[in-house]
Formats: sequence, C-alpha cells, structure tokens
Amino acid sequence: MQKLNASIEAARTSGDSEGFAVVADEIKSLAEETAEATNEVDELITGVQASTAEAVDEIRAMRQDVATGVENVEEGLDAINEVADGILDVDDGIQAIDDATDEQATSSQQVVNMLDEATESSEETNAEAESVAAAAEEQTASVSQISQGAQSLSERSQELSTKLAQFSVRSDNSPAGSNNRNE
Repeated sequence: MQKLNASIEAARTSGDSEGFAVVADEIKSLAEETAEATNEVDELITGVQASTAEAVDEIRAMRQDVATGVENVEEGLDAINEVADGILDVDDGIQAIDDATDEQATSSQQVVNMLDEATESSEETNAEAESVAAAAEEQTASVSQISQGAQSLSERSQELSTKLAQFSVRSDNSPAGSNNRNE
C-alpha cells in the first residue's frame, strides 16, 4: 500500500523534482522489502503455529501417556501390595509351621525320654528275669538233688524194710537166739 501511495505521489510531481522521485523509489523499494519481510514473518508465524500445533499434539499425547503411566504405576502398586500381603500370609504360615515344628520337637523329645525310661525299665526287668531264672535254675538243681536224695532214702528205706522183714521179732516164748525168717 505504501508502494502505491509513493507511485501516485511520484506521478503527480513528476516534474517538480528529481529528488522526490529518488525518495519515492526508496520508499517503493522499502515497501517491497517490507512486503517480503511481512511474507517471511507470515511464513514464520505459520511455521510457529504449525510447530505449536505439533507441540500441543505432542503435549496431549504426553498427557495421555502420563495418564496411562499413572494407571500402570497404580496397578503396579496394587500388585506390589498384593504380593506384600501374600508375603505376610506366607510369613504367618512359616511362623505357624515353625511353632508346630517346635511343638513336634518337644513331643518327640518326650517320646524319646519315655522310650529311654521304657528301655531302662525293660533292661531292669530283663536283669531281674535273668536273676529269677538263675534262682529258678538253682532251685531246680536243689530240687533235683533233694529228689535224688529222697530217691536214695526211699531205696535205702526199701532195703531196710526188706532186711527187717527178714528178721522176725523175738517173742517172749521164743528161745533166745532163734531167728525166724519170713519170706
């Protein structure tokens, strides 16, 4: 627009002065440079607007990615909390097993002690049984000796009875020194 005004003024005053024509040419040249600069600024603004639009799109995409990331982190935290709860449950279970194992060990020790006592008692009973068996053998030997002695006495008694039977008892009417034998 300034270029057009400068051309109009130059035409009107074409005869007045040459200096004005030079100024008009300079103004025309400046107007052209201004138009070019305006076009460049316009292109720069268009480029900045395009870059800004891309940045806005990228920011929106980043916002969506951040929102998705936050959801993933929350899900991850929930999963970690579940794992932590599971670990606590497992720890409780391990503690219960440990307690049961301690109780089992105590019970096992009591059983071992009872078995030791039973073994000791059994050994004492066995020793007493051996002692009783030895005494029984001694008694059997004694009874056997007594039985043999009784048998021997019985045999001697028989012999004496037989010998006595051979002698008769002297009666008052029998002559002295006479012997009657009964057979």
